[in-house]
Amino acid sequence: MNYGEVITEARRLARVSTQGLSDASALLLVSKVLRQFFMEVGGFRYTRKLQITATFVPETFEGFNLVIAGSTNNDIDSDIAITDVGGTKATGTEIATELQAQIRAAIGAGADLTVAWTNFYFTIDGIDSTSIVITAPDAEVTYTDATAKYFGGVQSGTTSIVADFPEGCTVGSPVPTGLRKIQSVTWDRFPLTEGGAVHFLDPQPTGTPAYYYQDNWGYILLYPIATTQKPLTIAYDGVPTLVTSPTTSTALPTELPEEFHDGIAWKLSAEMLIGNFEDKLAGRRQYEYRTYVNRYNVMKANRNTESRAGRGIEVLPYYVEGA
Repeated sequence: MNYGEVITEARRLARVSTQGLSDASALLLVSKVLRQFFMEVGGFRYTRKLQITATFVPETFEGFNLVIAGSTNNDIDSDIAITDVGGTKATGTEIATELQAQIRAAIGAGADLTVAWTNFYFTIDGIDSTSIVITAPDAEVTYTDATAKYFGGVQSGTTSIVADFPEGCTVGSPVPTGLRKIQSVTWDRFPLTEGGAVHFLDPQPTGTPAYYYQDNWGYILLYPIATTQKPLTIAYDGVPTLVTSPTTSTALPTELPEEFHDGIAWKLSAEMLIGNFEDKLAGRRQYEYRTYVNRYNVMKANRNTESRAGRGIEVLPYYVEGA
């Protein structure tokens, strides 16, 4: 079925016309009903490959002291705050952009110093300086020492600094859109065990990941910290992406087996009837919809949820039309 066919069938079941519910309103209801079905069955099964990236949670009270001497435009001797807006997840590239802005603001007009993030390391380039040094902040009452978290400790150089591995970063990947429940996570074909949040509060060890953790920013984090790209695979229950502006020709998601398409029409008819204050008939249509949900959940429990036409499964209504 497509959206238009679902609406036509739902109107027949609900005994309403286009005057009772406009096409535009019916189209919005189809997406609402689809989301409801996906939620009630706990989502569909997916497998995805993910790419890892380093992430940080910068805070305004984290800082370091930066001294640059002998440059044309970038001389400085000052404490630098990591960010002016803290408490959100940021990638290494985003932190590099923020650090560059923070340092240039502290230097003042004409600053052209650059900060880059490459292969899990920060690089600070003073352009033409004779010395550049990163140490703990002088204002210990104002800032916590961020040298280890972002630069791997105290650093020094002439025109630039290539920092050590940042001890405060976590490595992982954003979870796929629509994820409801993780079934398994593997790294380079080896299954990972779900770990607790404590592993990821100060995740210094690097090496082959053995644990994963889903944080409240929607990231799958790995521990120990991986510093190279290898296959990261996640199997999960999730919700398919729905069109934001459906048309009557838009097909239902391919993840929904064909024998369950009628269930969407039953639920849509119940929503139409509720809108017309036909509560008794709406309850009957809702009951029919529940049989599809229950049947799908049984199939899912038996690991048999493929979308195959003509499988021979007959979904019979409990009420005949006209009841």
